[in-house]
Amino acid sequence: MISHIPAKSVWRVVPVLNITIITYIYLHPDILPGLPYTGPGFELGAQHLRERYNFNATLIYVGDENIRSIADLVADVYRVAEFYYGEWDRNGLVALILPGRVLGLLTVAEMDAIMVVYFVLEPFEQKRQYGYVNYRDPLDPANDEDAAEAFRSLLKIGQCAPRNISKDLDKFLAILSRMSADEYGFHYPTGEKPHEMVMAAYAGMEVYGKIVSEALHDGSDLFDSQALVRRAFNRTFHLRFSEVFVDEYGERRNNYCVSDFNITSKAFEGPLLEYLLAWDA
Repeated sequence: MISHIPAKSVWRVVPVLNITIITYIYLHPDILPGLPYTGPGFELGAQHLRERYNFNATLIYVGDENIRSIADLVADVYRVAEFYYGEWDRNGLVALILPGRVLGLLTVAEMDAIMVVYFVLEPFEQKRQYGYVNYRDPLDPANDEDAAEAFRSLLKIGQCAPRNISKDLDKFLAILSRMSADEYGFHYPTGEKPHEMVMAAYAGMEVYGKIVSEALHDGSDLFDSQALVRRAFNRTFHLRFSEVFVDEYGERRNNYCVSDFNITSKAFEGPLLEYLLAWDA
């Protein structure tokens, strides 16, 4: 890439940076955080790295279609090392994306000599897997109105919804859905959109691109992985569709909202209260 520096009125050549992103992931199509669901998020994230920063980003999926449990995923984590020491061409940087539960179990096993940034997700928000909080009962609709009245005494606490749902976000979600269908044969049920796991995959790639780009322009050592990770700590990233705050321990912190049930609209609305768990000034 050729970049112009007006202050010195000179031209300089910036070499293209090669980045290999190893994603250890469920390959089985019936598992919620598996490749048919989250793959499009990672793939569009890699595309973002190429287009926004001119990085030569290569995305590698490591896994096995027979793995269906977190225990098996941890047991087979050696596949990552096999790729790293065997197939990786040692050209440029390498980044590793692991499921959080795998990372947690590796830490218990004292295999924790790395610094990480991790995105905490709320699986109970995935209605298809954990069920719907709904006053309607298709098998016994006669009690729906009584149930709705009872719902007025409930308070719902969960991750705050985006403040602004833009047309760009709607288009982006539609692209993710189409990629899942076209590339992996997975079709979201009517009314369901790509979930937070997919958006977190994309946002994680955005965060990585930002910190590597900053290190590149600072002239910092790109192979000092701990220094790279520390760039993300205690900081808010203003991303394409969201703001991500990473605390001093490397955890993304979310805001939580309390909402109540509106008997007229028959939906939880609000928020009545927002917990600002962590945010920088």
